[in-house]
Amino acid sequence: MLSGISSGTTSSIINNLNKSREKASSAMTSISSGVKINTASDDPAGVVISSQLYSQLVGMSRAYQNTQEAYNMFSIAEGGLSGISSALSEMKSLTVVAGNTGVSGEDQISALQSQMNGLLSTVNNIASTTNYSSKSLLNGTESLPADALTESGDVANILDLDASDIELYTGTGQDSVSISFSGVAADQAEKATVETSFGGGSTTLTADQEFTVTGSVDFSFAAGTSIEDMVSEINASSDETGVEAYAIDGSSEVRLTSTDYGSSQSVTVEQTTGDAFAAAGSSVTDSGQDLTVTVDGEEVTGDGLSVAVDTENISGTLVFNAPEDGAAETGVAQSGYSQDTLTDAAESRQVTVEDAGGGVQLQLGEGAGDSDSSLNLPDASLSNLGRVTIDGEEYSLQDLFSGGSASLAENPDIAQQVVEQAIQDVASMRADIGAYQSNTLTANSNYLEVAMENITAANSAITDTDIAESVTEMTSAQILEQTGIFGIQQVHEMNALTLSLLP
Repeated sequence: MLSGISSGTTSSIINNLNKSREKASSAMTSISSGVKINTASDDPAGVVISSQLYSQLVGMSRAYQNTQEAYNMFSIAEGGLSGISSALSEMKSLTVVAGNTGVSGEDQISALQSQMNGLLSTVNNIASTTNYSSKSLLNGTESLPADALTESGDVANILDLDASDIELYTGTGQDSVSISFSGVAADQAEKATVETSFGGGSTTLTADQEFTVTGSVDFSFAAGTSIEDMVSEINASSDETGVEAYAIDGSSEVRLTSTDYGSSQSVTVEQTTGDAFAAAGSSVTDSGQDLTVTVDGEEVTGDGLSVAVDTENISGTLVFNAPEDGAAETGVAQSGYSQDTLTDAAESRQVTVEDAGGGVQLQLGEGAGDSDSSLNLPDASLSNLGRVTIDGEEYSLQDLFSGGSASLAENPDIAQQVVEQAIQDVASMRADIGAYQSNTLTANSNYLEVAMENITAANSAITDTDIAESVTEMTSAQILEQTGIFGIQQVHEMNALTLSLLP
């Protein structure tokens, strides 16, 4: 009996042929593109992972560029400060020459002042024209603005929130800075205090009194001198002694205090004659006390009312307000120095800096809110550099111009102190920028480089074609395809032979 190959067999051969062609085509696509996953159907799970890795890689690449641009911007700022530093060194030389008044004449001082004016103009020019693109770097516009500092809490005004006190903000801008005072007397700021030991209620001295205050000024008062006159004379020398005097207990006693708060302040009285503060031939002394507060959970002891902090959220100096006399309950320091009884700050205080944003905002990570950072660019303007307070008067580089209160002709000694302070200011500014470049930007660049290398490798393992595997698969598919074609040809030949044998 004669018969041909069944249609079912033919259909099976054709199906296998189509599968072989699809495999061969897919393998060829992978080889030619170099990518294993050309469509989602190639590896659905791989597509999801690869998309996430690629998105992360793109973000990191941009963050890396951001970091490099930020580094370059700060380098420009540091270069400007370097130029200002050079100008200040020349200014220092001029102040030293001008201070040699025994030799320097008016003509020489005038010539020196002309040079000083030129150098001051140079500093001002550098501060106002040092830019990165359209962003000013040294004129204070990218420093922390005063209105960016807000506080909340049960008691306001315990902080003297001045933008110049917050030197560097390193947080994300999302977390508030919490500051609290325990209310314990051992943590409050205090002035150094010494009181007279005589009593009796008399408002005049009953015996001669001679003593020396802080080893610098001698005082002598005859019996019969009023306590108020005694206080007035002591206060007349406060600039020399750093001591203030108060008449207390109905003007029958005297209290001496340091002018400022803190452990660095002291009052010493050496009694020579009489017994106002101590027995004749002996002395009495007292030191102040520094404020201790808790900032973001960390206990920090300051210098008087100023507290230097360095936490995850904030780095800089917090300055606390001195309370009104006799109103320590509204502050963090002892008060009542002009009253009969000293008043301790016996209640706890808490304040929160809700927003300490400002400065240059930087995105150094690939995700939203990831590795945000900000840095106050320095204010190198003449009015901000070299700020010193001498005998109650404030000075800055701005006052060194001709006719200024600290010009070389007016006061070369003060001019020298201002310039020396300005040199320290600029050195500190350069150090802050250098530390930020090294500790934050360079470290971030190194991290991103390694992370991008690892992510690229991980993504490559998922998406890149294994050439050997694909070539093997393509070759196998091509052989199967050729076999299938041969099978179809054999089917046709067998069927044709069968038909030819029919009568």
